[in-house]
Amino acid sequence: MQLNSLKRHMSIFFATGIAMASLCEANAATPPPPGSPPEALVIGVEISGPLTVDEGQTASYQCTASYTDGTFHPVDAVWSTSSAGADINSLGVLSANNVNTDQDVAITASFSGFLDSYDITVKFVAPVLTSIEIEGPSALDEETPAQFSCVANYSDGSSVAVDPVWSLDSAHASISSTGLLTANDVLSDQSVLISARFGELSDSQTVSIRYVPPVQTSLSIIGPAGVTEGSTAQYLCMAYYSDGTSALIDPAWTVSPSYASISATGLLTANNVTADQSVSVSASYGGQIKSLAVAIGYVAPTLASIQVAGASSVDEQDSTQYTCKAFYSDGTSATVSPIWSVSPSYASISSAGLLTANNVTADQSVNVTASYGGQTKSRSVAINYIPALTSLVIEGPSLVEELTNGVLFTCAAVYDDDSSEVVESVVWSGNSSGSSISAAGDLSVGNLVADEILNITASFDGITVSQEIMLKAVGTRVFYPLSNVHDSQVRAELWIWDEIAQTHHLVEEISNPEELVLEGLDPDRWYWLVVEEYNELSGQWETLHTSGWVNM
Repeated sequence: MQLNSLKRHMSIFFATGIAMASLCEANAATPPPPGSPPEALVIGVEISGPLTVDEGQTASYQCTASYTDGTFHPVDAVWSTSSAGADINSLGVLSANNVNTDQDVAITASFSGFLDSYDITVKFVAPVLTSIEIEGPSALDEETPAQFSCVANYSDGSSVAVDPVWSLDSAHASISSTGLLTANDVLSDQSVLISARFGELSDSQTVSIRYVPPVQTSLSIIGPAGVTEGSTAQYLCMAYYSDGTSALIDPAWTVSPSYASISATGLLTANNVTADQSVSVSASYGGQIKSLAVAIGYVAPTLASIQVAGASSVDEQDSTQYTCKAFYSDGTSATVSPIWSVSPSYASISSAGLLTANNVTADQSVNVTASYGGQTKSRSVAINYIPALTSLVIEGPSLVEELTNGVLFTCAAVYDDDSSEVVESVVWSGNSSGSSISAAGDLSVGNLVADEILNITASFDGITVSQEIMLKAVGTRVFYPLSNVHDSQVRAELWIWDEIAQTHHLVEEISNPEELVLEGLDPDRWYWLVVEEYNELSGQWETLHTSGWVNM
């Protein structure tokens, strides 16, 4: 029974607890243990703190909770703000942002299901100028500009470009009211100090002016625009630099085409031309090239002299050619057609310069004269008298024995001045069955049966002369004496020509005879005799005599 009663009271307690839980759900407090006093519950929250905060500043706010037991306590609430004018952290510290005008901000705190809102104003605070700063390059080349600017820094952390008052402490540069710095020409690196003033504040910056060695910018050629052929002209070259200076320099000179040449010092020599021409004179220096067109003027050459060329002598009744060469002021020459004349009348000359010598009775001299372009030139020419051929004379033996070869006959020409000379271009004749005469006048006589008379003739320059020669038959005879070779081995061979077989045969071979006698030979046959001597040093047979083919 007591147990049931306990159960009932427990049911009532739980029922009561459920009811209390529904009333205090927002506090979510754990019920106190039986017999302890009830815990105080939050019944509201309230925010406290400054109503205004300057932009860029901070302020602390507090959330206080009120309880059922009539007490108030600070609590850690969840904080938030209603706009971008300010931010608040979890500790209730508010940071006012920069604003352009005063801006209202609602602060909210939440704790144990209770909220409180607190309206504050973020106050706009006009910024204060704190510093200025020059911006621009720290160095620039001489004679170049550079733009500088000035930035003002304010208490609110902002920066803006401003137009200060610019100044400069050096004559090596200048600066405009807009901050454009222009570096002057300097001889070495320099430093200048530029200053800017804005309001009550100022700033300075040191700027280096760099010396820049001058750079060659262009070339020019100085000299005449025209030169006559065969003359010279001097040319110069000027170099211009980036600093405005200039100077005469020694470039590499060239000229084209080849109507002129130019020296290393710029002296132009115009060549001879046949008409006006143009050349390009070029100067190269420092990687740059400058050219100048120069006219080469043609100058018509003048006749300086003439010269007659040709033989210094001519035989009577003969002809020879003469020419005339003209020499001009430009060094050129040419063969020309002058007016020809000759005197005295031992010769005549054609308009083309062909001189023909007349008949003379003795050596004479004439003057050949050429006239051209106002110039006259003469040349002395000898006319050679040529004696007339009157007769021929055959010279040689009047008697020739049989079996004789190589008897030379000559022909002498006799002239009307009683002079004579042996002539070469003679036509010989006078052959017989046992003899013959060559074109050179050599008579060969073969084997004869009896004595004969041979009539030989010589013809030269239209004249013919004859002469009788006795050909003597001597019978058996010594053909070749060997008395001068007694100390040597000697041999002889006699060969005969076979007309039918058209070949030759050895008739007889004789060794070491004292003399060689031939007899009983057929006069109608051809024989060949060879005599040889043995050379002890060389071990060879050497020919002493060979007759050739002869009639014995």
